Amino acid sequence: MCLNTPTNSVTVLAKFTGLEWDGSQLRGNYSPSKVEPRDLPNDEGIIVYRETIANPAWRWVYSMMATYGLRNHEVFHLDLADFPIVKVLESTKTGAREVWPCYPEWAEEWELHLCQLPPVKLDRSNSKIGHSVTQYLSPKLPFLPYDLRHAWAIRTLLFGWPVELSARQMGHSVDVHTRTYQRWIDREKIQAVYELLVNRRDRPRPPTVIAD
Repeated sequence: MCLNTPTNSVTVLAKFTGLEWDGSQLRGNYSPSKVEPRDLPNDEGIIVYRETIANPAWRWVYSMMATYGLRNHEVFHLDLADFPIVKVLESTKTGAREVWPCYPEWAEEWELHLCQLPPVKLDRSNSKIGHSVTQYLSPKLPFLPYDLRHAWAIRTLLFGWPVELSARQMGHSVDVHTRTYQRWIDREKIQAVYELLVNRRDRPRPPTVIAD
């Protein structure tokens, strides 16, 4: 399912603060503690491997996951009426939510408003729909398709998005978000975020003491 109605188409990194987690929003036995850190594709690699996917519909699926940090099955349950904002429908793992692109340039340059879905049977569980994505794309990539979602999460950190914003758009709690993705934040990424924040024109400056 992909609802598409053509229409018209941050700031400071928040501290990793906890919010109340309603575990009923999550299904299955997934636990962030079970997620092992691994090398994620960088943005240049994401672009390069996108070009190797010859099938336009599957390239669209790959592009949507990269641009919006979607779960595999969520690409098949979207409303694009407010593009470049996309709405994930209620029938997905954690229910309805809106997601903004990170990068917005990818959404435009890759023409993601033109919905192209491969012939995947949708009268199955979300898990089986997601497996179809993994089954098709994995042999064509040096990383897992789901790593596109992980890379999106780290990218929002480098953009300076507040963690509450990133977590909400990914469809999970801040607690889950921080416990999952902090293990991917290596020294290089910490340095990049530090430079982003310390080079802000509006950052606090050290006091000036005038000698008597």
